[in-house]
Amino acid sequence: MKATIDQIRQAIEKMGDLDPISEDLLIATSSQMEKHLWMVQAQEVT
Repeated sequence: MKATIDQIRQAIEKMGDLDPISEDLLIATSSQMEKHLWMVQAQEVT
């Protein structure tokens, strides 16, 4: 999951100048994935 988030972050950087709408979609997707990853990592700690 971390690798996917990293790839989305790279895509966000590239999309900034090309297509702001796609950039917004990628940001929304990555934020949800990062939230889910955080929850998974929190479960692993306990």
